Amino acid sequence: MEIRFCRPEDQAALVEIEAQGQPFPWASGVFAQDLRGEGGVFYLGAQAPKGVLCGFAVGRVERGDLLLLNLGVHLRYRRQGVGLQLLAALGETGTYLGCHRLRLHVRFSNEGARQFYGDLGFRRLLRIPAYYEDGEDAEEWVGALPLSLVRPEASAAASGSEEG
Repeated sequence: MEIRFCRPEDQAALVEIEAQGQPFPWASGVFAQDLRGEGGVFYLGAQAPKGVLCGFAVGRVERGDLLLLNLGVHLRYRRQGVGLQLLAALGETGTYLGCHRLRLHVRFSNEGARQFYGDLGFRRLLRIPAYYEDGEDAEEWVGALPLSLVRPEASAAASGSEEG
């Protein structure tokens, strides 16, 4: 798996991945504008060995923090560590850019994402009422940069111990 900056020719793949995982996906025009450098954001893409874009992360520096705007993984590549690799690369980029924290918003109903970020040591800062266009609340989460991305169950397995 190679992590690289996305290019305008990645737009169709980004739109496809986004449509698979979002109830209100970003419009194709947003991707086009951003990939032309007009949105003040950067895109990292996870590329599978055969050149297929299988995931992406979108970031922006905001008031000294790195803000994760979007993270998407193609259905065929979920639960294979792609999101974790993208998050690690995003964190490295943020550290390089002088950021000390990574902030993100998660739909309140997205229990899988909330568990994912919590397991990685992110902490919930606040709940934002009616944040999304459908009226759903968001939670703002924050993690310190540089990120330490060892999931608790992975470190327990590596040390041969189990909790409980």
